[in-house]
Amino acid sequence: GRTQRMHTALLGGPEPVRSVAELIDFAQKVRGENRGGVVWWRGHSSRAFELVPRVFRRGFGPAYERGVLQGFMLQAPTRRSQCPAPNEILRWLYLAQHYGLPTRLLDWSASPLVAAFFAVIEGDDDGVIWALTPVGLNIATLGVKGIAQPGSGPVLELANEVLEDGEPKDERVFSLVPEEVDLRMLVQQSMFTMHGNRMPLNRRVDHMQFLQQRLIPASLKAQLKGELAAVGIRLSTIFPDLASLAADLAESTFGGALTEVVRQS
Repeated sequence: GRTQRMHTALLGGPEPVRSVAELIDFAQKVRGENRGGVVWWRGHSSRAFELVPRVFRRGFGPAYERGVLQGFMLQAPTRRSQCPAPNEILRWLYLAQHYGLPTRLLDWSASPLVAAFFAVIEGDDDGVIWALTPVGLNIATLGVKGIAQPGSGPVLELANEVLEDGEPKDERVFSLVPEEVDLRMLVQQSMFTMHGNRMPLNRRVDHMQFLQQRLIPASLKAQLKGELAAVGIRLSTIFPDLASLAADLAESTFGGALTEVVRQS
């Protein structure tokens, strides 16, 4: 334990988290360092992944971003009864992001346990959990001590730029408290950073002012996944739909317990 941590530190990598209890200890440490302020969390199944939105990861340009969002806005209403109004670009971005469309948003959660789920759910690589102080990010990037709100100037300007022709001009990056437009946002305790450029947050020269991380060893992913399930963090609670429910039940081992419940009712 201690020897592994010292070895990791000497190599310059993040310290490992080996249990949900250790993750909670880390969360309390970060919160204490932040004087009880807000902390957001993000989990990566591979430590090679960087903190950059999907629309910037493969070198997609503004024409791609504009085209896929317009396509989503045109075709979503036949698949969903309640969609944002055509001029509510920010709400469309929230919705598209949560259903897998590449956008300029990066997902975060108010819960370290939700973030840990995404770090352990798949992959044979070491994962990582990132802790972000959103106020610290906005101090560094906007010079503002606070978290951006949906109706604020920077948010609307960066969102509306998505559908404008030409090269993007607004390169700001900031933390944003979103409106909940989908059940997934509620259960995942969703927060966002909004990006106007392709520079990963973890590569900024000032990233240590607002970021910390912990390693999730690949060899412990299955154990941590089980611990998270024991406290109610599993596929069907993170993605509350019938497909996720069926997938969870298919992996369950009831051992006759369900039959006994039915007989006693």
